[in-house]
Amino acid sequence: IMCAAKFLLFYSKGKYKPCRPMVNLIASNHQGKRYHPWQQSSVEAEYCIAQLSKGEEIICDPFMGSGTTAIAALGSGRQFIGVEIKPETFTIAQKRITESLQVRGLTSFTNKEEES
Repeated sequence: IMCAAKFLLFYSKGKYKPCRPMVNLIASNHQGKRYHPWQQSSVEAEYCIAQLSKGEEIICDPFMGSGTTAIAALGSGRQFIGVEIKPETFTIAQKRITESLQVRGLTSFTNKEEES
């Protein structure tokens, strides 16, 4: 038996009004887990963010891992809040996010942990 399904938990403050319809299948060429054992495809993340949110909204990933959702959110013009419990994984995410922002000509990345 092959299972290729992934579940998406989606929460909204107040009543949610869908932005666009979602499809049940997202094609992706995701080749592996390069940065983290639970790493997901950026194609899937970008699609879900585009379909479920508006440009001015904030995307929160409470299990940030290597930062794929952060990169997709920031690349889509959304703000992002991410939480990662493992310092070594957070460092990987921070590096990937910073590199992604630099490629796009952006430099606004704030690590709230460093501010406190």
